[in-house]
Amino acid sequence: MISLHEIENLKYISKDIEFSFWTKLKNRIIARHGRKALFRRFCADNGIDLPLVEGRKYIIPKEYEINHERIIYLGAVRDKAIFAFHEAYEEKKLELDSRIARKKEDIDNRETFIRHKEEVLDKIRANLRKEKDPAAIITYQSQEDLLKTEVENQKQVLDEYNNDMAMLLKIGRDNDDNWKHQITIIEAGIGELMSSFVRNLGKLITDQLDFQDFIYDVPDYSEKVSNIVKGAK
Repeated sequence: MISLHEIENLKYISKDIEFSFWTKLKNRIIARHGRKALFRRFCADNGIDLPLVEGRKYIIPKEYEINHERIIYLGAVRDKAIFAFHEAYEEKKLELDSRIARKKEDIDNRETFIRHKEEVLDKIRANLRKEKDPAAIITYQSQEDLLKTEVENQKQVLDEYNNDMAMLLKIGRDNDDNWKHQITIIEAGIGELMSSFVRNLGKLITDQLDFQDFIYDVPDYSEKVSNIVKGAK
């Protein structure tokens, strides 16, 4: 029977992710330093002459795409986080797969043992049905009782093994679900960093022209991380 301690050690639990203070601080610094350049580019792209004329109503687009190397960098941070968390998940998976393989072997061996004992028991019962000698009958009955007890006890052990297997398989399913959730947590965290960076970068545009519908392309995964993410689906 698997102990509670062993069960807990086999579980992969998704965790909240907190990006470093330095990453957040650098986001703010880079965004603040880039506001004026982005404002000028926005105005140039939309035919808005500078300086702005107070009270003039400017026509602005429905949305404006921002391309910035910081967004690409944050995509790399995302990939690094996914890869690091995946190593922890894989460690649990390897140990769990090993335990499942050993438990399957235990179940197969126990089932073979029980089948053998039941075959012996059937032979004893067949002999008992045709035996006439009282002394031999007593011997066969004693052997039958012992084998019946042994088989029933071994079936209880087999039930425990099957229960263990069911538990191990459930842990595996839960681990897979938690790993998928872990990816979602990381992507959401990075998504918020990217969005806050873009909002901060476009703050001068927002303040001066009351525009905040910025869009950006989320960087593709690296090939290595892409394979990891595809494997989780």
